[in-house]
Parts: sequence; structure tokens; C-alpha cells
Amino acid sequence: MPFLTHLVRQTHIPTANKRSMTLPVIKKKKEIGDYVLGKTIGRGASGRVKLGIHKHTGERVAIKMISRSHLLSSSTTSKSVQRELAVLQLLHHPNLVDLYQVLQDSSYVYFVMEYLEGGELFHYLAKRGRLDESEARLLFIQLITALNWCHAHHISHRDLKPENILLDKENKKLKIADFGMAALQPYNTLLKTSCGSPHYASPEI
Repeated sequence: MPFLTHLVRQTHIPTANKRSMTLPVIKKKKEIGDYVLGKTIGRGASGRVKLGIHKHTGERVAIKMISRSHLLSSSTTSKSVQRELAVLQLLHHPNLVDLYQVLQDSSYVYFVMEYLEGGELFHYLAKRGRLDESEARLLFIQLITALNWCHAHHISHRDLKPENILLDKENKKLKIADFGMAALQPYNTLLKTSCGSPHYASPEI
């Protein structure tokens, strides 16, 4: 049985009794594991991403929330999430986003991942405009190094674009994210499925 299907179906988590309508309702911050969920910092095909704060250390993380019901009803989403989980568990590199742990409750599966304060390269380019040669070279070297690492492990990202490249606070270090469309690609083989984002596809595609 696939890991995610087992994870989603394994345990029924009882819900708390409803509050009496005569009592004032105090909205409590959502928590999962050792993290308090904050603002939404991103959205994707498989779910939204929220900022998480560790309750004891204050460490900030990015938490992807994937609906359990969506996983069970959509084979496309389920396969995408399984691919991303497999790649994040397999690959570790200074220029790839790290997965810290996987959590769940009655409604969601949560990927607790590394948080990069600089946000998407897309937004940085939209705000900054064209990069000068030295800055572009610094980022491009990191990008190519990370891709070379992926390809050495027979992994093709298949959706590389500025929206899936994240920057640190100083905008000097980048990390590739979102491996939901990644695929295993052995040497001397070609992938035959058309996927990714059309605006960033190579001309021959």
C-alpha cells in the first residue's frame, strides 16, 4: 500500500465536542506537532504553504498543508505528493530545500520544510528587474550545481522556473523547491510525458 494512502487512512482522530453557543469563542492559533501555523506564504496545485514557528526554539519553517480528502479523491495529487516526498527524502544538497518531517491530523498531511526568508526568485526579479552579471552568475552557478546533483541521482525536476527557486534573506543563496512533477530518469533514456509550465518550456516542447 502506498505510503501516503496508508498515512491518510491509518487512524481516526476524534474531534472535540462543540462549544456551547452561550459561551464566547476564543479563536486559538492552529498548532501541529511542535509548530504554530502562521500566515500563508504560498499556494500550489497540491496545497497551500504556511509559515510555521517552533513553539520552543522559535525556528521558522515552511509547512505545506495537503488535504487528506484531496489525496484520497485525486490520483493526480496523490502521485504528485508521493513523488515529492520520495525525492525530498532521497536528495540532500545545499541548494535543495530540506524536508524536516511529515506530520498529520484529521484533515491534513503536513510537510515541514526549510523556510527561506527571501521568497521566490520570481518576485525578486519582478521587483528588482534585470540582474547584473555578477549576481546572475552567483545564482546560476548554484542552480546548475543543484541540477547536476539531481541528474547524478537520475532525478529530473521537470518544472524548473523562478517560482520554484527560493532565496535566502540576503538573496545570495538559492534553493530549488517543489518536486511534485519530478521523475526518475535513468541514463540514456528519454521522458515522454509533457508536463511543467508552458511559459518556461524549451522551444522543442
